[in-house]
Amino acid sequence: MARVTQLSTSPRVRKALLYESLLLFPITLYYFTPDLIVMAAGEGILSGSAIVFGLMFLSALVVGRL
Repeated sequence: MARVTQLSTSPRVRKALLYESLLLFPITLYYFTPDLIVMAAGEGILSGSAIVFGLMFLSALVVGRL
């Protein structure tokens, strides 16, 4: 008979984060598409996705050289 062991807290948290990421993947994928930026720009709105892309670009210039 196989022995069942309890997982410690760290693997349990990691597993929970992996499942959460799996469930939220479609939302994340939609949020980081350039289509959302284009659709918002067409309506004259600066979307949060554009702000995140801009911040990632600017931080890559500074942090990427460290």
